[in-house]
Amino acid sequence: MRAKAVDVLSPDNPSGLPYRLLLTCEHASQLMPSPWRWPDEDRRLLNTHWALDLGSEAPAVIAQFSRLLVDANRPLDSPTLFRDAADGQPEKEDRLQACYYPYHRALAELQRKVMPDFILSLHSYTNNYEGQPREVEVGVLYDEDEDLAKTIRQQFIDQGRYECRLNEPWSGKEGFMYSADRHGHWDEDAFKGWTEKKGKGDIAVVMLEMKNDLLTDRAWRTQFTQRLIDILRSDPVVALVKAKKSSAT
Repeated sequence: MRAKAVDVLSPDNPSGLPYRLLLTCEHASQLMPSPWRWPDEDRRLLNTHWALDLGSEAPAVIAQFSRLLVDANRPLDSPTLFRDAADGQPEKEDRLQACYYPYHRALAELQRKVMPDFILSLHSYTNNYEGQPREVEVGVLYDEDEDLAKTIRQQFIDQGRYECRLNEPWSGKEGFMYSADRHGHWDEDAFKGWTEKKGKGDIAVVMLEMKNDLLTDRAWRTQFTQRLIDILRSDPVVALVKAKKSSAT
């Protein structure tokens, strides 16, 4: 058992990007921090997409609790914030205080230090969802930053020949990139009192979804990571990230 709800890794920028990048991963772990534990009847869900996003952990702000306990990538009023419909209110509040709020406070604190120009959220998804196979290999999710998402998608297609699609297997316009989008609309007071007030939104925000059977393959992941770094360094992406910041000032 691990008691902490979040890992905050080094905010240094070793890739030499000409802008400040902040990575997030809300579904990196299937841990149950103390005092919670996996019920015997639910252990069948270990190492599945229900418990975590397989292969998605990255140097960043990383949640250290299973999404089945509470989902850090959902707003407080989301019907899928808690996956167990039988939860009572006191138990829900305990989960929020022990996991959800510490994750977002840690992300807000790192954000305050880094002052990022671009927040990139990393997730993975199952290649077969309840009997429905998925063809898309990489999804680029966006809400407001359509030009940036389209540019990243096209470079994935050109460089890696990936089956890469916009807002698939779900859409950033429908709340599925809540965490990154929420922090991208920076409003420091909102995080202190935990209101849903949005700030000025001068940070570029994109979420990547990778098919987990590919992402858990070391060779594929190594190649994908290098291509992602090249894309993040590319002139079109740099220009769009900087344009977002300058247009909001």
